[in-house]
Amino acid sequence: MRHSKLILLLQTFSASELRAFKDFVESPFFNKNKELIRLNRHLKKLASRDFPESKLTREAVFKAVYPGQAYDDKQLNYAMSLLLKLAERFVGLQRYERAGILPDYHLLGEYVQRDLDKNYHYIFQQASDKAKANPHRDAEYYFQGHLLSEVADVHFSRQNVRRYDPNLQQA
Repeated sequence: MRHSKLILLLQTFSASELRAFKDFVESPFFNKNKELIRLNRHLKKLASRDFPESKLTREAVFKAVYPGQAYDDKQLNYAMSLLLKLAERFVGLQRYERAGILPDYHLLGEYVQRDLDKNYHYIFQQASDKAKANPHRDAEYYFQGHLLSEVADVHFSRQNVRRYDPNLQQA
C-alpha cells in the first residue's frame, strides 16, 4: 500500500497542507462521505509518523476505517480511489489559487455574465495591479495582460455602446 498513488501523493504534503487537506475533506461542499473522512484522519495520523510500514497494511487501514467489518479489498480500493480524487482536486485548487490572476480572470468573467459592474471594476483594478506588480516581463506577464484585455473587451461589448474599445486592440 506504501506505493499506492494516494500514499505517494500524501507523502509530498507538508504539515500545513495535511491540515488544509483535512479541512478540505471534512468540508460538506467537497465531500459528504464519512468513510473518506475516517480514512483521511487515519492516514493523517500515519503521515505524522512517516507512514510506518507495519501500520500501512491494507488490513490495518481497513480495520481502522471500518471497525467491526470483515476485510473487503474492493471497499478499501473504492475509498482510496475517492480520497485520491479529492487529494488531486485539492492539489489542483491549491495550484489554481497561486496562478497569478487566473482566479481573478474567472471571477471577472462571472461578474460580466451577471452584470455586476461595481464588483467587476473593483476586481479588475486589483487584478491589473497584481499583473503590473510582476517584475518579470515574461510569457506569463503577457498572458495575464491578454486575459485582462480579453475580459475587459467582453465587458465592453456587453455594455452595447458605440465607441472605440482599446481592450480589443490590446488583446
